[in-house]
Amino acid sequence: MRMSNIVKTSLLSLTIYSLINLFSIKTQAEIGDPNGSNNQPQTGWTLWQRWDKLTDANIDFGFSNMDLGAGLELQQLCFGEVDTPNAEKKQQETYWWRLDNDINQIGSGNIQYGCWINGQFKGTNTVTAYNTSLGTVPCLRVNSSVKNGLIIYEDSTTNSRHLGIVKSGQIVQGESFSLMIFTTNDNLNWVAIKSPQEGWILTGKTGINENVSLCKN
Repeated sequence: MRMSNIVKTSLLSLTIYSLINLFSIKTQAEIGDPNGSNNQPQTGWTLWQRWDKLTDANIDFGFSNMDLGAGLELQQLCFGEVDTPNAEKKQQETYWWRLDNDINQIGSGNIQYGCWINGQFKGTNTVTAYNTSLGTVPCLRVNSSVKNGLIIYEDSTTNSRHLGIVKSGQIVQGESFSLMIFTTNDNLNWVAIKSPQEGWILTGKTGINENVSLCKN
């Protein structure tokens, strides 16, 4: 893949993994539940769930030292100690998590988690996650609504060179178990693919991804 992609990926990783909020997040939720009394998810996200529910969620994250470091920083912020039995106990008691809609739609996206203390999040962390039930590399199919197919671009911009077209109904494969996703300022998702040709495709708006579906759907 082009060097510009590598640089962009590095910048994207830094952006994603640095999204640890070291300040309290004010909410209007009830003291015991970040979902609030209306129990409605924020646009683009699932409802918050308690930490113990993560065990059976088929979600994996924490792929790098940066991920792990951010997790330890969050423990320090929340509890004043790191990787101790007491910190682990408090984590089980206070941590909540939620997923963005991309994970259900294309198999990869973000998980956000944090410590809910005294009716507010004292800190949160947002990192890349993927659905482990989909196998090693998520398979995406171009939706029939995309009449002219999807253009494969050399880079994640419509100004880059056209490398080919994936027709409606055809399958594309990502580069790894966690899709490489670049989200633009206007909330469009670009996904790096390995086949049928290496390049980038535009899957649609983040949280919607109207151009593709998981192959199992």
